[in-house]
Order: sequence, then C-alpha cells, then structure tokens
Amino acid sequence: MMKLKILWLVLLLFICTATPVEAQNDLPVISRVERVIKYKEPKWQYIRGICTCPPLIPGQKSMSVTQWMRKNERGIRESIRIDFYEVTSAEEVAQWMLHFDRGEIAEGWQVKKYDLGDQAYILSYRDGSRTSIYFRKDNIVVEVSGESLKDVERFAQHVIEAIRAS
Repeated sequence: MMKLKILWLVLLLFICTATPVEAQNDLPVISRVERVIKYKEPKWQYIRGICTCPPLIPGQKSMSVTQWMRKNERGIRESIRIDFYEVTSAEEVAQWMLHFDRGEIAEGWQVKKYDLGDQAYILSYRDGSRTSIYFRKDNIVVEVSGESLKDVERFAQHVIEAIRAS
C-alpha cells in the first residue's frame, strides 16, 4: 500500500513539474501579441495554454490559446479568447478558410467576410451573445472570440498589428 502511495506521489510530482508553457515550442508572434495587448489593455489579465486536441485545420502543426479576462465597471467578468493555429502552408490555410464562404458553420451562427489580414470572416451567434473573428496571415490562423463585438474587434486589431510588426 505504501509503495502505491509513493508511486502516485512521484507521478503527481512529475505532472506538476512539467515544462512551463513559455518554454515549449510556441509561435514567436504570440509573445509579441501578448506584449501589445498588455500595453494597450492594461486592465486585462491573461493566461496562455497549448492545446493538444485533434487538428482543426489540415496541415496544422500547433495550436496555442490565450484567454484575456477583466471585470468591467459593473463588476461583471468579461473575457476574450485568442486561438493561434500554425499550419504547414498558407495554401492549406486559404483552402480551409473557404468553408466559411460555403456556409459550413454550426447552426445558429451567421458569417460575413471581414477586412483583416489576408482573409477574414466574422461570425455572430443568433442572439448576439458571442462573436468570433477568424483571420489568416500567411500560414497562421487566428480566432478572436468573446461576448462583446467591440472587444473582439479591438483585440483582433491588436493581434494583426503585432503580426504585421513582426
């Protein structure tokens, strides 16, 4: 019984001391995006993660996530999520993005073309409770999503500004 407890403790210790996210293979642009947003949106705090979920996009090499949060003046929590997808080639990304043109989206969502990056779309849920902007720049796809259209658009502008500066 004691050996089993020790084994579980060693396993737990191993899991808890895994390599921090900052040290993993990550897109350099993500650090630039975080710096730009921290400067322009000082009241927002963020956490970063790496998603090991199945690929969303053919040729996807990695996916990283940043979640930005704050409490507004009424004390209500607001959040913005930014997903970064690195894909093998810009051509694969451009092909994948065409599914928005074909209307291949989840029920209840509406999609329109949007002017950002090399190719972009804005999606809104039917009751206006969620908005997502998907855009690509070269071989990177970014999704910026949240409850507030204004916040999503503003954060998407911060992201493209940081990407262009790189």
